[in-house]
Amino acid sequence: CEDICPIDLKYVDLIEDLRAELVKEGIGPYGGLLGFSKSIHLNNNPYGEPPSKRKDWVEEGVIEVEKGPYAYFVGCTASYRTQSAALNTARILTKILGGIVLLGPEEVCCGSPIIRTGQIDFQLEIEEGKFVHFTVDEYITRNIENIIMRDVEEVIFSCAGCYKTSTDDWPKYFSKEIPFKRTHISQFLARLVEQGKIQFKPLNKKVTYHDPCHLGRHRKVYDAPRTVLQAIPGLELIEMRKNRNRSRCCGAGAGVKAGFAADAIGIAKIRVQEAIDTGADILATSCVFCKYNFLDAKAEMGVDIEILNVEDIVVDLL
Repeated sequence: CEDICPIDLKYVDLIEDLRAELVKEGIGPYGGLLGFSKSIHLNNNPYGEPPSKRKDWVEEGVIEVEKGPYAYFVGCTASYRTQSAALNTARILTKILGGIVLLGPEEVCCGSPIIRTGQIDFQLEIEEGKFVHFTVDEYITRNIENIIMRDVEEVIFSCAGCYKTSTDDWPKYFSKEIPFKRTHISQFLARLVEQGKIQFKPLNKKVTYHDPCHLGRHRKVYDAPRTVLQAIPGLELIEMRKNRNRSRCCGAGAGVKAGFAADAIGIAKIRVQEAIDTGADILATSCVFCKYNFLDAKAEMGVDIEILNVEDIVVDLL
């Protein structure tokens, strides 16, 4: 609506504000959506996973430093579900930078799933008859303060949802100016490509690119991922009919996958088929949650197209 409607209204903000008022009044959230806040309160992530396992994806090829100018904010989905994206991003950053700051178990949910579903400030029932005051700013503040403590100048995100939340929402809930830059991995790589600081090995594949809502419509980042892909010798980038600000949503975001899983996968199947129709070998995206939903759709469809994030493609081409 915001892209198409000539009336300059912030529809997304209005919807999220309304959801927050409803939750505060005790009207929702329901079903799997309520699990977000309960799990974040207990585990610092919406997946019910222990914080001690947040860095289990780390393998050879990742150099971690305690303090330094660059940090990688992994996010909950890459930490616990699409771990190859976390590993590949960290390996890329290690190759380019020599070492990166990781928050590990001290990293907590960025706040995206609870902001999108209105769970920002309310009385959360964690057991029958037992309530706690749940606020999203507690988790945002913890992340920002942990990053500041490590002398970080730039934080790099591979999750489009985390990146959008850090740029659009963190400043609303943090009492001071945020002193570090926030950058999506596609922007970071595109910057180096444009500066002539990195080159890629050839890859003779046909690739179509899906614009994630959080990175595209919300943050207007359309060119950076394409700049990276088009810098790969031999790669042919084929656009789907619906692309950029007309891209079809993957179906997973804003709590839909948690609350209405079948609908989320159904929408993803349409997008995967659109990618197949281009003749591409690879459906690429820049969002770990889009990738997660597309993989579920691919499994149900029984198709052969590869589903990869941009960082999955370039990690072995540097």
